[in-house]
Order: sequence, then C-alpha cells, then structure tokens
Amino acid sequence: MMNKALSVGVIHFPLVFAITWILTADPVLAGLLALVEPMVTLFAYHLHGRLQREAPRTHCPGPQSCMRMRQSH
Repeated sequence: MMNKALSVGVIHFPLVFAITWILTADPVLAGLLALVEPMVTLFAYHLHGRLQREAPRTHCPGPQSCMRMRQSH
C-alpha cells in the first residue's frame, strides 16, 4: 500500500507543478501549489472517511427493497 502511495506522489508532484507553471508562468507558485495541494487532499480524504464512518446506515435486505427505498425518497 505504501509503494502505491509513494508512486502516486512521485507522479503527482511534477504533474501539478508542470500544469500550474504552464497556467501561471510562475515556478514559485507552481512549487508551492504542488506541495500544498496533496496535504489539503489528504485532509479532505481523512474528513470524508470519518464522515462516512459516522453516517447512519440503512439496511437493505435485498436489491428489490433497496430500489423501493431509493424511489420513495
């Protein structure tokens, strides 16, 4: 799992840097954004996971009853 995260980071940083540099023509801003954006994304994923764990769950005994529940809302 850690290898995948590292490889995503290795690909992500230069990609964000290049896109930001192309759009802004500012390498300092591009570097800053390439460093800050993954931290914000990690925090958002963490918050999203917590909200999903704490959300009330509805139980659907079968596919047909789940469809009826979705259609009634």
